[in-house]
Amino acid sequence: MTHHTVEVLGRRTHYWTAGPAEGHVIVCIHGFRGTHHGLNDIAGFLPEYRLIIPDLPGFGRSEPLATDNHTIDAYGHWLQTFVQTLSLENIILLGHSMGSQVVAQALQCDPTVAQRVIFINPIAEAATNLDQVKLAPVRASVWLAAHAMPQRLGDTLLRHPWPTTVISRLMVTTHRQPLRRIIHQYHRRYMNQFAHPRQFAQLMSSSLKHGVVPVADKLTMPVLILAGDNDNIAPLSGQQRLTGRLELSQLVTLKGVGHLIHYERPAEAATHIKRFLDAV
Repeated sequence: MTHHTVEVLGRRTHYWTAGPAEGHVIVCIHGFRGTHHGLNDIAGFLPEYRLIIPDLPGFGRSEPLATDNHTIDAYGHWLQTFVQTLSLENIILLGHSMGSQVVAQALQCDPTVAQRVIFINPIAEAATNLDQVKLAPVRASVWLAAHAMPQRLGDTLLRHPWPTTVISRLMVTTHRQPLRRIIHQYHRRYMNQFAHPRQFAQLMSSSLKHGVVPVADKLTMPVLILAGDNDNIAPLSGQQRLTGRLELSQLVTLKGVGHLIHYERPAEAATHIKRFLDAV
């Protein structure tokens, strides 16, 4: 992977590229509390494509947005501007988890941003009923507790290894112990690389209120959805409803996996992505 930086909306964005310069471009957007590292494994199985993977503003090495309003709408606008700044055309947008919300928001504002779309474990529906999403109460309770504390204490809670470890253990579905250890190591290393607790709280709140389904009418391009049948953050039922709302969509359900397809089944995900892109 080759490291680059670019100024977007007045702030520095760090991004990484891989693959041939003349290949079809896939811009990959990671999920909440993630960084570009989370999508590196899938990128490794797509060597014939030009992969561009940024750290979202305020995560990893990228500077936060130059606004006090860190919402999915704001991140969608950032993604539009990022694509325009790099002079990218006829691209493929890929979003994992919250990255699907960011991609969908960018396309709601400008459906011409991408010719094709790939969603991995997308957040199809807003988490208005937390009982429908097993992990949402855990994540929300940590956020609410941190949000109610003074900033320094809240920041300490959000970055403490214990909540990260609990959430990581609840998300991992693979029974392969070496892979489980690697995923937990990744989460401990990268899940706490966010700029400040205010940004964390605002984006968490906004993410819980957004879903891809409400903007489905804007997604008239071919869309591939990769879902896990054991996803406790983005349930399969939501992916099925999203598929039914899309004009040109293909739903692939991976058996025995949850919300971490990008970590647990990257080779299989890449195979389905290649088939989808070769067919459209």
